[in-house]
Amino acid sequence: MDYKTGILIQEDQIDTIKSNEINFKWCSAKLMKCDQVSELSYPSSNGYEIILFAKNMYIVEQTLRLIFASYYLINSTPHFDLDERLPSTKTALGIDHIDNSCFPIHGFARALEIARKASFSIKQQTVIYKYKLACTIHANNSYQLSPENEIVTKNEYFLDDYIRYANNIVNFYSILEELELGINLKKGQQSFKDGKWDQNVLDELRTRLKIKNINYNEPILWLRRSKRMTLEEKRRVKILYQPDWARNENRDSYIAIEDAIDFLRVIRNKVAAHNIKKEARSITVYDVENANRLAKRVILENLKLWK
Repeated sequence: MDYKTGILIQEDQIDTIKSNEINFKWCSAKLMKCDQVSELSYPSSNGYEIILFAKNMYIVEQTLRLIFASYYLINSTPHFDLDERLPSTKTALGIDHIDNSCFPIHGFARALEIARKASFSIKQQTVIYKYKLACTIHANNSYQLSPENEIVTKNEYFLDDYIRYANNIVNFYSILEELELGINLKKGQQSFKDGKWDQNVLDELRTRLKIKNINYNEPILWLRRSKRMTLEEKRRVKILYQPDWARNENRDSYIAIEDAIDFLRVIRNKVAAHNIKKEARSITVYDVENANRLAKRVILENLKLWK
């Protein structure tokens, strides 16, 4: 049965979709030219509506939930609640619109492709939903993180902020564990000692990264703002190089993804997990953003959709 979703892929994004036929594991979709747009859209917004071919409304909602969750990997701070656009499974709308008008959303072409590929793997769906959940707890906007803006210090946070940040450190690290990319240590073994990796731990991690399509030769941007924080003392990371904007209290750096994973593990174990430690007051929005970016990258690279 055909279901018109009311979700519009804008015309300037259509080239990112390789085929007009989009096959999910449990249903298929195609794009239909649509000139009718909602009052909320831009006047010039024309494009193609996502049409789903599914056995019933349950499958329609299952598909839209995954597409909407995948959109968080494009924009972790949506300006509206996508879930409000989910259809009621109690109403069989058939060929009618789930919504009466098309609603253009920038970036949905990529979200559609992410969801399509993830539909064939429960594991990949799980990490996408975990990522969405973490973003609904806390996600930073790009303005807040811009190097031109004033650096936010820990003194500007409240207790409930620290609790949210600590929980998200746990949530984002759990995504790495879900993809079998956590740090595996034997009893008494340390991943890092005296400023050096245990080579066996490092080699074993790199093997798993390669299996999961993660390019460990590509560094990751690590936001480091204001003076050196308590958390940085718990696990020093090797700075590979710094971007042009790094100066004064802005110490943003590119580091190895293996260091990023181990740093997040240390913060999760020693600060955020179980009973929240007093050091949690050292967690900043930048630590949460680093964890967010790391989780996003491994999800997309695992799907071969990073670049």
